[in-house]
Amino acid sequence: MADPTDDCGVASLTYEDTFSGSGGCTGSSGILRTYTAVDGCGNTSTFVQELLYVDVDAPEFVFVPADLTIGCDDGDIPLESATAEDACGEATVTVELDIVGGPCPAPYQIVRVFTATDACGNSATATQTISIGEAPQGCPEDLDGDGFVGVSDVLLALGEFGCADNCTVDLDGDGATSVSDVLALLSSFGESCL
Repeated sequence: MADPTDDCGVASLTYEDTFSGSGGCTGSSGILRTYTAVDGCGNTSTFVQELLYVDVDAPEFVFVPADLTIGCDDGDIPLESATAEDACGEATVTVELDIVGGPCPAPYQIVRVFTATDACGNSATATQTISIGEAPQGCPEDLDGDGFVGVSDVLLALGEFGCADNCTVDLDGDGATSVSDVLALLSSFGESCL
């Protein structure tokens, strides 16, 4: 606050504020404060002080979609939007995509970079990574209908690949058809089945 002086005595000081500008951005709004000093003889002097609002804080994200992992056969990729807010006004959110690898059936990633920007140009970023790959294979089916998956189901599955009854398939290359060959076949159905 100003401190007036007067050669002939004590001066009183008052001020009046006038709000200016449209608000919301650095330097675009503030207060015009007009000080008026009055001495004992009624002489006056004025001084105007301009106080500008400064917005240096970036918007904050309220919601960012979580990272996601899906298979190539899962259909449409859900693309939710991020939202942000700003203490001095509205925030605009844009998104850029970076696709690495792919396309299906090869695995790939979509990296979505969200940028929230306020009216003053302050910005913040957040990312969502969507990993897309081959859908994991399910467990083998109960092909023979006996209520559980066993060697007979494996043999039926081999038949679908052109192997007739009593054929031998050496999947692990050790020269014999054995349990390790059955395990090699089952492993192609996913680890949760072993």
